[in-house]
Amino acid sequence: MTSVSTSTGIPAKIHTKLPHGFKCTGNVKESHGKQIYCVAWSRDLFEDEGMDKNLQIFATCGGNAVSIYEVHEKQRSSFILRQGYIDMDKSECFYCCAFGGRCLAEPIESRPSQQYNPSHHEGAVDIGDDRDVVKSHRKRPRQENKEITIDLGKDEMCSNEVYQCLINTDRFNGPQLLCVAGTGTTIKVIDVCRRMLYSTLSSHGDDIYDLKFSPTDEWLLLSASKDESLRMWNVKASTCIAVFAGHEGHRDCILSVGWHSDGNQFVSGGMDTTVKVWDVGEPDVHNAILRSQAVKPQRWDMKVDPESKFKLIYEQMPIFSTNKVHTNYVDAVQFAGDLILSKDTHNTVVLWKPIISKASRDKMQQRLPSEMIALREFTVNKCDVWFIRFSTDQQCQMLAIGNTIGEIKVWEIGTRPTKKHFANLIHQYCTSAIRMVAFNHDANYMVAVGDDATVWLWEATCNR
Repeated sequence: MTSVSTSTGIPAKIHTKLPHGFKCTGNVKESHGKQIYCVAWSRDLFEDEGMDKNLQIFATCGGNAVSIYEVHEKQRSSFILRQGYIDMDKSECFYCCAFGGRCLAEPIESRPSQQYNPSHHEGAVDIGDDRDVVKSHRKRPRQENKEITIDLGKDEMCSNEVYQCLINTDRFNGPQLLCVAGTGTTIKVIDVCRRMLYSTLSSHGDDIYDLKFSPTDEWLLLSASKDESLRMWNVKASTCIAVFAGHEGHRDCILSVGWHSDGNQFVSGGMDTTVKVWDVGEPDVHNAILRSQAVKPQRWDMKVDPESKFKLIYEQMPIFSTNKVHTNYVDAVQFAGDLILSKDTHNTVVLWKPIISKASRDKMQQRLPSEMIALREFTVNKCDVWFIRFSTDQQCQMLAIGNTIGEIKVWEIGTRPTKKHFANLIHQYCTSAIRMVAFNHDANYMVAVGDDATVWLWEATCNR
C-alpha cells in the first residue's frame, strides 16, 4: 500500500477506510482496585499452534501491578489474562509501560505469525484475586498450567546462564520486552518469555511519567520524568545514552514524549506549558547511539572498571520550543506525520505545525524558533484533569481520547480532519475517568483503562 501526502501534512494510506464506530466486547476489573494509568499493545502477532487461533497481546499497569492480556480468535471471552506481575514495594505506582526490544528466546507455546485475523467475542473475564502470580491459560504439551510468583523488586540478571545469553546477540529472537516505570525512579524491563526481570534502568531522580520506543530502532527507549529531564536508553546494553535537559530544557515535570516516524526527532511536553522538539540526528547524539551498541551488559555481581563506563552526553538545546499552543499542563504529545498533536488540561487537543527551517537548527542563534500554525482544535468535554492521554492509530487516521465520566470520543484526522467526532463510545457501567486509550496495530481493537481499575475492549465495526 503506497503512502501519499495529504493536505494536512499527515501521511495517509491509499484506500484506507475508517470504521463506522466501535462496540464494547468485554471488560475486566482488576483486583488491585487502583487507577490504571497506561495501556500498550505489542506489535508482535502470534499464532498458537495447538489451538488454531491467532492472537495479539497488550499490557496495562496500575498501582504496583502489571497485567498482560491476549486477544484472540475462536474464544468465547473477549480477552484473558496471560501474565501478571507485581512489585513487592507496595508504595510503587506504575504510570507508564511500553513494549520494545526482544526477549532472549521464543516462547515454547506460541510463535510469531505473519498474518492476524481480528476476532469477535462476547462477554467479560474475571481475573480473580491473585495478583502476585503469573497464570498460564494456554495449554502446554504434557504440562499442567503453573503459577509463578514474580517479584519485580528482585533483579534476576545476575545469573550466569542469563548473562551468557545477554552477551550473545543472536539469542534476541523472542517476543518484545515490556518496560514499566512510575514512582520508583527506575525503569523495570520484563522478559515476558522467561517471566523474569531482564534488567533495571536507573538514572532518573524522580517519578517517570512516560516511556516510548523508537519506531526505527527497537532497542532505543525514551523516558520522561518529574526530574525535568528526558533520557535515552539502549535497553539491550542497559545503558543511558543521553540526557536532554538544562539551559533550554523543560522547567517543570515532563509528562509526555513521542517519536517522529523517521526516528530522528522527538517531541516533549510538560507542566511548564511548553512543547519542545529535539533532534536525535545531531552528530553528538548519533555517535553516542552508535557507541552504545558496542556496550556489553554488566552482571550486577561484577566489578566495573571506571574507565570502561559509558560516557553519556548532555543535550541542552532543542531545535524548537513554544508556549503558544497551550496555557496549562501539556500531558500528551505526539507527532502526526510532520505535524504535532498535543493536549492540555483545558479540554482541548490541538493539531498544529511547528515552523522549523534549516536555519533554525543552528544552535549558535540567539533565540529558539517558536512559531507555529494551528490547524485544528478538538474539544473534549469534561477532560479538565491532568494525565488523561489520547491515542492515534498507526496511520494517524483516527484520534481517540476519554474523559472524566467514562466517555470516549473518536475523530477522523487523516485526509480531512473534522471538529465533530464520528464516534462517541458510552457504556452504562463505564462512568469513571478514562486515563488512556490505545489502538492495536491494525486499529481493529481499542483498549481503554481508567480510575476504577477496569479494562475495556472495544472492537471496530464495519468500515465506512
